[in-house]
Amino acid sequence: MRRTPLLGTLLIVAVAVAAFVWWRQDRPASDGPVTSPAAATPAAGQPPADPQPTPRTATVPVPEPAREPVDGYIAFPDGTFLPPLNGVERAPRIVFHPRLVPFAKVVGIERDAQGRDWYVHENGVRSTTYLDATGKAIGDVMKPAEPKPMVDDVPGGR
Repeated sequence: MRRTPLLGTLLIVAVAVAAFVWWRQDRPASDGPVTSPAAATPAAGQPPADPQPTPRTATVPVPEPAREPVDGYIAFPDGTFLPPLNGVERAPRIVFHPRLVPFAKVVGIERDAQGRDWYVHENGVRSTTYLDATGKAIGDVMKPAEPKPMVDDVPGGR
């Protein structure tokens, strides 16, 4: 009966050692300066690589929307069709709520701080498509809102 706990302990130790060795092999050697591929000098005639996507504060013009259904495109409530964004090949259905997040004509494209592109609508609503962590295409709609003041939990503001 003493063999089972001993084998279990040895198995746990072996897995821990294997995980440590695997984790260490991705680390650079500590005997020299560390440089990332993005920090390396680009080849002659090539612009340096931008490691982080830069947010767009101004909207970029949108291509002319299609008036007929196009396979894989986003179908908007006004009968127009635009290509999906952020690497999505077949757009999921995007739902606009008539009162909470109403649809308006798309007027531009904007990139957020995370590098995700959004269609910007006339009324300030933004819509997008993207791939989640599992690779599933997701459609999202967001209505910008002004920040609301916080209410203190304790009377007197402490």
